[in-house]
Amino acid sequence: MREALAAEAHETPVLRWQALWQLARQRRVQGDHIGERAYLEELVRLGDEVGLTELRVRGLTRLARCLRSLGEIPAALDACVTAHHLAWDSDLGGEDRSAVLLALVSVEAEAGRMPDARAHADELADLVEGRSDALWTEAMWTVAAVRVRQGDYPAAQAYLEQALEKFASSEDLVLWLRLRLAAGRLHLQKLPPDSEAADRCVTAAESALAFVGTSGLRQELTALRADLAFLTARYDDARVLLGELALEEPRMTYRDRVRLDILRHRLRILSGDESGVQGLRALAEQAQTDANVDLAAEIWRILAEALAQTQAHRAAGPSAAAGAGQPKRQAST
Repeated sequence: MREALAAEAHETPVLRWQALWQLARQRRVQGDHIGERAYLEELVRLGDEVGLTELRVRGLTRLARCLRSLGEIPAALDACVTAHHLAWDSDLGGEDRSAVLLALVSVEAEAGRMPDARAHADELADLVEGRSDALWTEAMWTVAAVRVRQGDYPAAQAYLEQALEKFASSEDLVLWLRLRLAAGRLHLQKLPPDSEAADRCVTAAESALAFVGTSGLRQELTALRADLAFLTARYDDARVLLGELALEEPRMTYRDRVRLDILRHRLRILSGDESGVQGLRALAEQAQTDANVDLAAEIWRILAEALAQTQAHRAAGPSAAAGAGQPKRQAST
């Protein structure tokens, strides 16, 4: 590659860039997105100094994904758009362009720019067609996530099932496990939700966790189990699981941490605690302030549903309201 040969004098900065890349990756695997960001910001500065388009694009792409995990959507979008322009203007290879689209689609979806996210998701699916590696698997997952946000659950499930069936755990056990977590969450979001399918995903993820048990992955699994417990009216189980998570330093993305707060407030509302309503409203307003448009819309929807349920219970009388927070099933996960 001509640019790489021209950069021979920059051998030391390039090696340093590679070291920073690996350090950032270790932080990401551990769920330490703040630590990851520090390495990636230095990596992006170094990429600009070296001047290699590939390094600049890869650094910006990874930084965008990290910023998205931290909930910093405007900054993530800026990084994605810059990487996209660089990659397409320089006609980089399919892998680099696919990686850029992976980040861009996710950030656009969080920002509520669904037409753009859908168009870029379709472009991504075409770009990785014929592959079956980790890049293809992440692409299928990302395309599925866009379909979920559009309410097209059958299409989302079809994309995820392709990845679940074709991607072997021997290729990347962490990605294999995270796919099961994503599938489990999809089954909870479907209308109607499929708690049994979600439970099967939880069981599969638990089996893999023994081999790649980082604190971040354990927390993701516990959070999914808490959501499953709530869906199946095992409210006491959900509270116990949330209590376990509260004792640990969070190693999850911004969206996942907010999801835990949502669940806490929903449980408060069920128990008759009005602070749950105020808590959900504050979360939605904060998400709007942070430009997390999709997340804000989801919280407002959940708040509206919770208020409607509360009003229905009040109209039905004290006995119905008192029973609203009681478990309907006592089976454990």
